[in-house]
Amino acid sequence: TSNIYAERLKCIEIVINGMEDASHVISEFESKLAMFTDLPNTEKGLKMVYDNLLKLESAVGQQQIAMDQLNDDFDNARRLTEKSRPNQRGHHSDVERIDKEIGKLNSRWSNVCAQLADRLKGCQAAYDLLKSYGEAKEVEDKWLDEQYGKLETLQPVKDRAKEQLDATRVSLIILFVFI
Repeated sequence: TSNIYAERLKCIEIVINGMEDASHVISEFESKLAMFTDLPNTEKGLKMVYDNLLKLESAVGQQQIAMDQLNDDFDNARRLTEKSRPNQRGHHSDVERIDKEIGKLNSRWSNVCAQLADRLKGCQAAYDLLKSYGEAKEVEDKWLDEQYGKLETLQPVKDRAKEQLDATRVSLIILFVFI
């Protein structure tokens, strides 16, 4: 039993150190995600934010291994605790307290993963909208340039009005002459 007791203490130490590391890393990810609340309004800016989010996603994927390991280590610590205390039935308050803390860490971790996925989707949607807006604006600008070109080729209204008036006057004179 002393070997089991020593193993349990080592395992608990590993879990507590893992919890501290996980808490620190999760806080860093939360801070980094908080920087991505507002999106830029240029394609270049959105591309840069998207690339940074992809790097963050890669780091999150690597940290997932550590989070899984922490949960596995805790399961081992729980089993060793139960094994080292054969006369105690029911809850082990020290293990339950650690379980709650790990539950909080897992909840924060899940929240980080969900927020990252949402920000990636939002950034991609904003990029797509900005791109389609840019394409539509190019079409509108081209049409507007064509209209200005047509407008510039028209004679001024004064000159055309005089010509129209003269043609109408000639037509009326001819009409009256034959009446």
